[in-house]
Amino acid sequence: MVGLANITTNQVELLAWTEPAAALTAAPAALEAQHELGALHELGKTHTAIAIAQMRLGNEAEAAASFDTACTYLKRARYRSGLARAEFFRGFLYARQGHFGRTVDSFTWAVDEFVAAEVYPSLIILAAQALDDLGHCDLHITQAAAAARARIEPLDSVSQLEERAAALIAAMLRGRG
Repeated sequence: MVGLANITTNQVELLAWTEPAAALTAAPAALEAQHELGALHELGKTHTAIAIAQMRLGNEAEAAASFDTACTYLKRARYRSGLARAEFFRGFLYARQGHFGRTVDSFTWAVDEFVAAEVYPSLIILAAQALDDLGHCDLHITQAAAAARARIEPLDSVSQLEERAAALIAAMLRGRG
């Protein structure tokens, strides 16, 4: 049961990036399966994916509510890296809404958590690129991104990873994509 429930969550996470509308269609089954198991961290991950899909579809108010729900579950589960990941992506929503200070706060807090947990080096790089796109340089995040670049081993190259990151940033900051 646990494995099958986790597969449904993973499916929603993948679809949030590839077919956001399909992610929202698949989400209820994942939420039901994880709720039956009481898997708070997986409920948080599913709600994060729902929020990302909603953002990608331009449904910002719904995304904000989904990020709130995700963070509630992730805090209850004490899943720090999952909470940091949700807060990181919520930073893009703040940017869309014109709350630049909150974007910087979200990215900074998330990057600190990623560094402490030694996870998500590509998201650290993404944070630096996103802030640069927004016309803001943060020395702390820039240094963390440099350290992440030094330890990351992308399938192709760091420059190609950064090109893919630029496309993702554009989609997250500007809507539909």
